[in-house]
Amino acid sequence: MASDESTRPGFHRIDENVYEDKQGNVYEERGGKMVATGAKVEGAPPETAMARPEDFVAASDLLVRPELSIEQAKKLWDSYKEFREYILKDVECFDIMPGGKKDMNRTGATRLALPFGLSIEETRSEETHALSLPPEISEADGKHFPQGDIRYKKVVVVSKGKRRVQNEGSCRLSEIELRTKKGEIVSLSRREHDASSRAWTRAVKRGIADILGGTEA
Repeated sequence: MASDESTRPGFHRIDENVYEDKQGNVYEERGGKMVATGAKVEGAPPETAMARPEDFVAASDLLVRPELSIEQAKKLWDSYKEFREYILKDVECFDIMPGGKKDMNRTGATRLALPFGLSIEETRSEETHALSLPPEISEADGKHFPQGDIRYKKVVVVSKGKRRVQNEGSCRLSEIELRTKKGEIVSLSRREHDASSRAWTRAVKRGIADILGGTEA
């Protein structure tokens, strides 16, 4: 058939309003535009590498930029710190550690997650007896663990929507006081519960701080 390259450079007319390019791809002329039909002329040369729509990446996918304004991010972090300090004024939300330092407990960590709509999921729990610990871990502050010591380890995931942060926390049985402030002996089962709970709390506090972009609560 007659060539129509004078009016459609790079294309060859094969029928009324139907053209092929040099790779044998078939196009239709619609409203003055060449629209690919997806067909190919039999015996056409192999198709060369051509960019397809799916080969293009949106510019937004290549950029790393804040989802919040700087002011919004500051307000979020300030609200976290403010609420954390408020919680540490509630006697139900902290324990007093040796030296008088306040340490947020399980109740405090749970309350800290609440206003931010964070979900907490425990994914793994481990108990390791001192005799089975490697030598380098069996020493703490230069002192060997007592033979009956146990290390509790918790792995938790703190999440909000599609954002998930995994953290772990651990606590040794020997960290739990043998006696109450009144001098009463604490039962072994109570100390085991407290050590396990403290390991969970440490993991959760780290997860909350990480998901909000800060340091441990």
